[in-house]
Amino acid sequence: MHTPVCNITRELLKYRNVIESKFKTVFDSIFYELKPEITAITEISDRQIKHIALLLTPVQLLQNNLELPFDYSTYKQSVIENTIKQNEMASTIRDVTIFWEAIAFKLSQPKSEIKVNTDYLKDPVNKNLFIKFPLLFPYYKEYVKKNGLNDLDANSLKSLLTSKGNTSFIQNTTQKSRDKAINKKPLGSCYRFKYEDIPEGIGIIINDVELNL
Repeated sequence: MHTPVCNITRELLKYRNVIESKFKTVFDSIFYELKPEITAITEISDRQIKHIALLLTPVQLLQNNLELPFDYSTYKQSVIENTIKQNEMASTIRDVTIFWEAIAFKLSQPKSEIKVNTDYLKDPVNKNLFIKFPLLFPYYKEYVKKNGLNDLDANSLKSLLTSKGNTSFIQNTTQKSRDKAINKKPLGSCYRFKYEDIPEGIGIIINDVELNL
């Protein structure tokens, strides 16, 4: 008894010679067609474009030989959109991580200027960290400049930190606020994030970054 997977594999093997003889030519053609099309709308590496071409090549080669549940154009658009979405998510995570790394670096300095009840407040019971973003942003700018990293303006970084894609950010559901801030004494308007305690250590972890708080 053959399983559906076995049947698919057996069907594909019928076209092995076609794939082996034409794969590189079709792959190269798709890659050079995709590159200007995708780079015109987003920043993406050649490696990622080659990955897209790798997924598209077998479909283009066999679309006239097999009954596929989709057409090549639809499949192509779906793969491109998914790759761009994943790329944007990765970029968001990277920029958020850099922000917390900047704060972690500042806290590690002998005379850190980051002060409790002024710049941040920690709630150890609920494992929440409240921060005054405008007061911490200059430390981020200082850090990225020192390390030669691409920086974001305050509004862009704040949008990433408080986006639904950032799993550490706690959305404001109880107070009306256009920019997702909450009011917390003694900080006033601030943003709230969930953290984990460092196991058997002093400090917390946010977005996989350890902070000495």
